[in-house]
Amino acid sequence: MRPLLPQIVAQHPFPEYQTWWPLGETFTRYMSNAIAPEWRALDGQISTVQEYTTRYLQTVYNRTAPTGLVDNFVTQHFPYPIQSGEFDALSYAFFHSAFEQMVGQKGAYNLSLPQARRHFTQRVGKTFFTQLHNHLQLDLPGQLTTEADFAHLQANIDH
Repeated sequence: MRPLLPQIVAQHPFPEYQTWWPLGETFTRYMSNAIAPEWRALDGQISTVQEYTTRYLQTVYNRTAPTGLVDNFVTQHFPYPIQSGEFDALSYAFFHSAFEQMVGQKGAYNLSLPQARRHFTQRVGKTFFTQLHNHLQLDLPGQLTTEADFAHLQANIDH
């Protein structure tokens, strides 16, 4: 049997993450653009995400979820900066909800459940990093096999 969230938090409390910091609107918007459409495609229920977000914030951080946090994330309405712990809870809640939807569908994307979960995660990551790539105007090497490739990568990191 897998441990429940309260058990995991008790075993690994990570007190250094109890102090939150504001996330930039660009990062938050990119994550919303990446997560929300993939989650919607699985017919996720907003009430489920709200419940998981509230429970996560209470269990992990002993804090109350701000009103409208989930809706604001989905609609990209950011009246205040999303905090690191809030994003942590949102990410957990959306992925948890998506993975549960997949269980009910016995997978997704015409894939088995484990493959569907991985595919969902990859799609979210690809969307996020494509936005980031375009924003930063990166010119990354196609592979990382030679010294020149690594030098090219380092130049972009420096930029």
